[in-house]
Amino acid sequence: MEWGKYIIITCMGHEVAVMFDPLLDHATIAEGKNVISAGFFAVEAEPTEKNSLDISVSTFSKSITLQKESRKTDNILLKRVLRKESEY
Repeated sequence: MEWGKYIIITCMGHEVAVMFDPLLDHATIAEGKNVISAGFFAVEAEPTEKNSLDISVSTFSKSITLQKESRKTDNILLKRVLRKESEY
């Protein structure tokens, strides 16, 4: 998936990213959850000197159904799910 929708929720005191297909609406996925922010995301390959398989994740816009906006730092949470940093 190169792009989709997401919500950031709190779970056991931590902010957690939930990513899903753009055909679904934010409110359906968020039902009963404590939503902090919501919007859209895009993923692109962005090789670096240290990691030829690295990616870049951008977040943007807002959820109309939830009336929540994306935050500048949401991309960090999404990238942690999609591409964890190697320990080596």
